[in-house]
Amino acid sequence: MPAATPAPAPAHAPPRPPGPARGGAGRVAGWLAQRFGPVELAAALLLALAAEAGAAALAHPGPLPASWRAAAAAAACALLALYLRLSDDLKDWEADRRLASEGDARFTSRPQVLGAVAPADLRRARLLVSLACLALLSVQPPAAALLGGLACAGAWLSARWFFWPAMADHLLIAFATHNPIGLLAIGFAAAAGSEAAGVSPWAPVTLALALGLYLPVAAWEISRKVRTPSEETGYRTWSSLLGWRAAAVLPAGLAAASAALLAHVARRAALPGWYGPLLAVALLAPALAALAFLRAPTPAGAARLRPAVEAYALAASLGLLTAALGARGLGAAP
Repeated sequence: MPAATPAPAPAHAPPRPPGPARGGAGRVAGWLAQRFGPVELAAALLLALAAEAGAAALAHPGPLPASWRAAAAAAACALLALYLRLSDDLKDWEADRRLASEGDARFTSRPQVLGAVAPADLRRARLLVSLACLALLSVQPPAAALLGGLACAGAWLSARWFFWPAMADHLLIAFATHNPIGLLAIGFAAAAGSEAAGVSPWAPVTLALALGLYLPVAAWEISRKVRTPSEETGYRTWSSLLGWRAAAVLPAGLAAASAALLAHVARRAALPGWYGPLLAVALLAPALAALAFLRAPTPAGAARLRPAVEAYALAASLGLLTAALGARGLGAAP
């Protein structure tokens, strides 16, 4: 009697259950290396420092104040970004594993899919991060503490889908409720810079600064969720919601609005004249990436939208920080 033919292996192996062998600290360290490494940390710190320097430069024409409270505010922004990443991975735990089992290559290597970390590990890490962030907020002056507290409250609510789990299936509502936390965090950093310089942070031009630095964050969130029609899966994307053409153009439009706001801030703060042209050149990256994708909508073209936005964001924030420090230098806080 012939041997039975073995059943064919599934096209996509299901994700492994979390059964990590390393200790909790090692598992979290491995998760950090993949999900919130040096690049993500540097990006959060750079945005915060650029907001602080820009706000201080707007406050008065002298040197930028070197304040330990401002340094604490930048650290709090980085911790808030880490808290959001931890919360997102916990919220999306089962969804990521499901998408990986369906063959979506963007999810198959995530630590929660590979069983390299457990939910309890991330919950403990999130608690420690939240306590450290609140400690740093407690030393801030009033306006900065208020905005930082609002950002933390928004992050806590977003970790619970604002008590409406169905929001996970509504990309536009999720964006409208979650993404502005970034604006609050940048506003918090700008307020810390203004108050370190001894002035009120509520001037309209300071709001323009915060909005100019925030819009690339919104553009980044959209650009990473653009796919060609053939790539679409059960994952919620902006291209499936708006159409691939509109979703490809929107990040470049947000970057253009950011450049206009930051150029205005630079004029008001009397920053060096090279910063405006730098913004214009940096804006070419998302604009050209969008045009190339419109001409040839390929997966490779979709994948270039996100790094193009990141290139603009890096030039805009690092350029602002460099311009402010180069023109004013550092001095003692008033």
